[in-house]
Amino acid sequence: MKKLTRLILIIVLSFITNCYADSIVLDNKISDNSEFITEVDITSVDNIDNLKYYKNVKKINIRNVVIDDISFLNDLNNLDSIVVFYSKVNLSKLNNIHIKEMTFINSYIVNDNFTPLINTSIKRLDLEGSYVTSIYTLKNIVSLEELYLNSISNLRSLEPITNLPKLKKLDFGGSEELVNKKVLDYIREKNIVGTNYDVTQYMFLNRELDTKLNEIIKSLKLDNLTDLEKIKKITTYVIDNIKYDDDCGIKSNCEYNELTFNILEKSLSGKGICYNYAHLENKLLNMVGIKSYLVSGFNKTGLGHEWVNVYLDKKWYAIDPTWIDTYVGEDKKFKTTGKSKFYMVDLEDKTWNSLHKADVLPSKIVEPEKEIIDEVIIDSNITKAQDNYYTIFIISIIIVCLFILIVIYKRVDKLSKKRRRRNVRK
Repeated sequence: MKKLTRLILIIVLSFITNCYADSIVLDNKISDNSEFITEVDITSVDNIDNLKYYKNVKKINIRNVVIDDISFLNDLNNLDSIVVFYSKVNLSKLNNIHIKEMTFINSYIVNDNFTPLINTSIKRLDLEGSYVTSIYTLKNIVSLEELYLNSISNLRSLEPITNLPKLKKLDFGGSEELVNKKVLDYIREKNIVGTNYDVTQYMFLNRELDTKLNEIIKSLKLDNLTDLEKIKKITTYVIDNIKYDDDCGIKSNCEYNELTFNILEKSLSGKGICYNYAHLENKLLNMVGIKSYLVSGFNKTGLGHEWVNVYLDKKWYAIDPTWIDTYVGEDKKFKTTGKSKFYMVDLEDKTWNSLHKADVLPSKIVEPEKEIIDEVIIDSNITKAQDNYYTIFIISIIIVCLFILIVIYKRVDKLSKKRRRRNVRK
């Protein structure tokens, strides 16, 4: 009897759970309770058409997917949040006024084209760790109140954020050298704060770190060297100028208090962890025109780890400056021979892959040979609409001008007729 009661209880609980489930992974089956689903995980585009059956979904998680056409989100009238993990996404056809939050974790946005976000009600945008070169097209997303740009590999400028009238929170960890006078004045004027800084720490935000980086590049005397020679010199500089220190920024053994929130300053302090090694290496490589990208993941024991991937001569390579510096014998070997099992390694190397597990490889989602032109807003449904509005505006002006001319003509003609009548009477 007890077994039967237990079985009935399990069946009832399973039924209730199924009926009121609020989250599913999108697949080839349509849930019988689709009206109760408020969160959907998308791990493949194969069954994307089935999303239309989940009209009440409020949040969508996209994982490890290449999405060339995101218009499947446009008809979801209750959708307010999108989280994208390790994916390549083309936003050009996005048009959903209900979306308020978007997060891209270690992802790639095609053409750095954020212009379609005009067609949303977005207030919060997080691009942490994503492969973004330019945020120029964010300058017109005036609804933004929170913008998080931490750990972005290749960001060139923060100045577009100065066009955002409602911005209240801003993170830019790892790109502190981009906080120039214009950006800092904007932050001060708006009383903007970040996750790790507030108005009392503005003095630490603009410390001329771009000057320090340029001095490093100048000291390396890289002119007339091949790209491979530049990579070797920069890697040597990094391992010679950072000492691995797990406590840096946690205890009081670092030189500057601001290191707790200024990532670049920490990487330049002489002490740091794997992220600081990889961050400084990546920053210097990009400054000399070498296409390098931060990679986050895990080592063989499951601990978080960071390194870099380099795109050179149409081929991808991996470099782990931390392990070149700290792995027994590798530092000496690299300095004497220019070789290491952690330097310029083919991404298919089995030994490397047994020690490094990436969240996502840039080679899977990034388009390294595509140049982003800041001044040009990439063509999208938004720009087409703007063109239409412009055309309508011009036509309207012409019509108004014609109307005014007709009115003037009639007025002049009327006055002329009056004069002729007066002349006839005389």
